[in-house]
Amino acid sequence: MAALPLVRAGLRVLMLERGDWIRRGEHNRSWSLRWNEREAYDPDSAFLAEGESRGPVGMLHCVGGASVFFGGVGLRFRERDFEGDPNVSGDVRWCLGYGDLAAYYDEAERLLGVTGDGHDDVTSPPRTRPLPPPALPLSPTSAALADAARRIGLNPFRLPMALNGDDTSGRARCTACDTCDGFPCAIGAKNDVSTVVLPALLAGGLALRPNMVVSRLVARGARVVEAQCVERDTGAARRFRGKQFVLAAGALATPHILLSSGLAARNPAGDMVGRHLMRHCNGVVVGAAPAPWGDPADFRKQIGLHDFYFGDSEAEGPAGKLGGIQQLRATRIALAMAPLPAGVRQALGSMLGRLVGLIVMAEDQPRPENRVVLDPRRSDGYGGPAALVQHRHSPRDRQARRALARRAVQILREMGAAFSIVLPVRTFSHAMGTVRMGEDPRRFPVAPDGRFRGLENLWIADASAFPTAGAVNPSLTISANALRVATGIVAGWSAARPSHPRLELERVGGTGQRAGASARWTRPSARRPGAPDTLGASSARQRPGASDAPAERPDR
Repeated sequence: MAALPLVRAGLRVLMLERGDWIRRGEHNRSWSLRWNEREAYDPDSAFLAEGESRGPVGMLHCVGGASVFFGGVGLRFRERDFEGDPNVSGDVRWCLGYGDLAAYYDEAERLLGVTGDGHDDVTSPPRTRPLPPPALPLSPTSAALADAARRIGLNPFRLPMALNGDDTSGRARCTACDTCDGFPCAIGAKNDVSTVVLPALLAGGLALRPNMVVSRLVARGARVVEAQCVERDTGAARRFRGKQFVLAAGALATPHILLSSGLAARNPAGDMVGRHLMRHCNGVVVGAAPAPWGDPADFRKQIGLHDFYFGDSEAEGPAGKLGGIQQLRATRIALAMAPLPAGVRQALGSMLGRLVGLIVMAEDQPRPENRVVLDPRRSDGYGGPAALVQHRHSPRDRQARRALARRAVQILREMGAAFSIVLPVRTFSHAMGTVRMGEDPRRFPVAPDGRFRGLENLWIADASAFPTAGAVNPSLTISANALRVATGIVAGWSAARPSHPRLELERVGGTGQRAGASARWTRPSARRPGAPDTLGASSARQRPGASDAPAERPDR
């Protein structure tokens, strides 16, 4: 997303991506493949987890980043999320208000084709225009879940989803299959970044180098001057130079690159680089009924509940904010996410038609002991040190999860569930923090405009900059903040070079608010010779990346 305002402004942008394009087709629907056998999965990543999760942290590396595998939920942070909660984050709050991101949320939703109906979301933030209607009708299971929640006095709402339901877009329309959350879309109907954003940027002049591992950023004085890289396919060393660098490698890889490059030492809050890792405190709640609820392959990620987002005065639990409850797209996803014994997993798998899954999402505390640190005992495989991911949820985190899980069990019981199972989620799919943004240069490595303090031309545009986690899926806020940071870079560049010609990009194709889902960019005029200004953007979450000018390679 950070590349979009830069390309619009006519800047020469190179995106360095660790992974490759994902092949689309029926093979993407396979349930027989284990996670570590899936395309783009890298079991030999540089990260080793210590704490609640132990062992190697496998990563997904591909063009489009984690959006290719995400479940499609496009929720905004709540207005009060930006104010912090002393029960959760102490005195830490965002240096931005909701109003600072509102216009960028609008743009991100338009680009990603988010649809939904938030009228019944009791925490929904203000917006200038409503979302388009939901792309898909409610499935029978989703309707039964919503009815049960209403019977016990709750306010279920339709989750906003980035799925293509537009027959006029020229793209495949979502078929409501059960291989979406955790899968690349076989037909390209999920509005991930590689499908609805990158093609337009490539047509508008973006240069993309896939399979390029950024191993180090080199600084001289107060500026980053080059990105040192290794080609995954050949092992060849490459260097890329640029005038501005945008790092958007995710909350694990971004601090790893900064620490490996020695750049934390240049930052007045250098000791904070890698700290305050958050990932939400999530749990899966699966309920089983005596009779089938419907086709186990039907669409089951449509309903959310935020009645207890800011607390639950009627139930035992911690003071302050709790979080949300969401339906899972398919119960098989719930079983795949949960750390179940093989026998239990097999028994539940045989009764999929009788299962409904919910996920509870509690905001976790940003604690300095939860962090990413270098591990000099191991190599990252590309000439640098590997990393340790040290994380444990606090007692309050777990209390919040339990309080939400009790409410989820209550809903499933109202649906007719004879029993329910509650299990924790131990993935880092919602990793945030580690290079936090804030006003105080002694506590926050990133300034409010997204600049990495201590360097003039390095910008952070991913979830690592989040000072607190909220309790909704972070993807839309990542996109909105990346658009904000990059727009600020363009504004600063334009002020410094007011006479520089700008490339005008116009949108063609598509109609209505979802036109961005199938838009392409055209150049009305050719670039004038002598336009040397170069900015760079890395790829999206969990992808080590950096920036550069048009492929200058001093090493060749």
